[in-house]
Amino acid sequence: GSSVTTAMETDEKEDAADRLMLMKMALKASDLGHSMKPLRQHIKWSERIKDEFFLEGDQAKKLGMQVKPLFDRKKNRNMGKSQAGFIKFLVKPLFQGLIPLLRLEDPILKQIESNLTHWNKSDE
Repeated sequence: GSSVTTAMETDEKEDAADRLMLMKMALKASDLGHSMKPLRQHIKWSERIKDEFFLEGDQAKKLGMQVKPLFDRKKNRNMGKSQAGFIKFLVKPLFQGLIPLLRLEDPILKQIESNLTHWNKSDE
């Protein structure tokens, strides 16, 4: 009776919550997609994003607002360190979780690792 219905409803709610979480992760992964591109493309996109952040920081400064360190061109001079941390702590864990769930190809993670190695070397 009702206990079976309640269990089924709970399963459906959990499935819906899991699907929603997976969709959120996939959307975030698409936003971070430049990190899994070949190095040359990844560097170009990283430069574009850095420029966008700095312009936003410049605008915030003009308006008398506090500027986040990542958006402050005077404080954020080490792109290698910034990108390495971004990949290591955000991009890589996200894709490590998504790859098995979405049955993606392993080369994606290898490219992310390769890009991380580049940024770690540029930080030396």
